[in-house]
Amino acid sequence: MKLYLAAMFSRQEEMQEIGEHLKSKGFEIMSRWVYGGEATAGSPENCAILDLEDVDAADAIVCFTHQKGRITSGGGRHVEFGYALANGKRCFVIGPEENIFYHLAEQYDSIEEFIEANKP
Repeated sequence: MKLYLAAMFSRQEEMQEIGEHLKSKGFEIMSRWVYGGEATAGSPENCAILDLEDVDAADAIVCFTHQKGRITSGGGRHVEFGYALANGKRCFVIGPEENIFYHLAEQYDSIEEFIEANKP
């Protein structure tokens, strides 16, 4: 299964580790931002286009959430999740349902739970 990993940009290094772990289990990672792809994209607009192209190329999105009520900056992961949902992608959440739309996804408490339930 081709996955797009959506998370706060500050979790990029963690997503690299998770991406490698998922690859070792047979998943394909489509998130170029995880591996520094946005660094060569240029403008913020091009970064956004790159991310949406990667969501399009994926079979599913895996969104890494935070406790409801925690103040975080940014929020591109919410847009990516909504875009994937609107385009009929399978949607997964790792962590709590941070907003009402995450209740439309399959929710897991950990990446290991996700892997166990969705082995390729």
